[in-house]
Amino acid sequence: MELRQLKYFIAVCTYRSMSKAAEELFITQQALSKVISNFEQEIGIQLFIRQARGIELTEDAHAILPLAKKTVKAADEIEALVTDMTMPRSSSVNLGCISGSFNKHSIVSPKVIKEMETALPGIKLQIRECNPRDMYQMLLNGELDIACSVVCPDDVDIAAKAIAKEPSRLILSLNNPVAKATAITFDDLRNLQILSPAESPLPREKLLEAFQNAGYVPQIKQIYNTFMQTVEYVRLNEGYLIAGSAFCESLNQEDLAIMPFPDDQCFFTHYILYNKKRRIQAPVRKVIQYLEKCCSKL
Repeated sequence: MELRQLKYFIAVCTYRSMSKAAEELFITQQALSKVISNFEQEIGIQLFIRQARGIELTEDAHAILPLAKKTVKAADEIEALVTDMTMPRSSSVNLGCISGSFNKHSIVSPKVIKEMETALPGIKLQIRECNPRDMYQMLLNGELDIACSVVCPDDVDIAAKAIAKEPSRLILSLNNPVAKATAITFDDLRNLQILSPAESPLPREKLLEAFQNAGYVPQIKQIYNTFMQTVEYVRLNEGYLIAGSAFCESLNQEDLAIMPFPDDQCFFTHYILYNKKRRIQAPVRKVIQYLEKCCSKL
């Protein structure tokens, strides 16, 4: 029996839905179903009754749930205690973020950092802004301890832990007739092209699926510039950009219209990144735990 199995079991019990629990755990529904199925086989007990209207807990599941919660809580407390025992009195943690993303509107904002340093006395955060490619290299060579990003790298040596979701928004030029609508539909976007920056944090598969469900494949224009620079192409009315709500709040919105994306299931996922091959020191682990708890409430 693994702690992960208990955490997933508790999530399914809480939401009574595999899809909702998977969403909250930042994993696929297929992966969650496999873990739960293996858990049931391992302990030899059926925990859930799958029905069309949702999931029902068996009597055995109701009996196990309180103990599972106590076990997970105890494990978290032990981890926190060990971290405190092994953490030096004064430590510096190098935290990377994408250039231009560290502001009062960002998920990991100066306010969050200040509150974290108050909550974790003895830990000082050193913020390093850089582009995504440099960030990954700095994680690998040890210049950064951890990084916050909405771009999940393909590098097998970098671990990505999802910590928050950010709603998607449309950024359009005020000169675009569609911008005059009170609410934008997929049909409104049919004849417009999406501007796709070089480092786009929104998974293209998820994006294309949303449009295909609406009955068409969108026009996509690749822009070989940063996300911020792509906004200037929007001002020229060359297309529209799909961005996170926090990014939109940080923009100079002159000549721009910011509208909700038609599909509220398209969101930007924020990750904590770290080097798998390096041992995570106690102060770094403490920062990761704080950001997980803090950002998950957003």
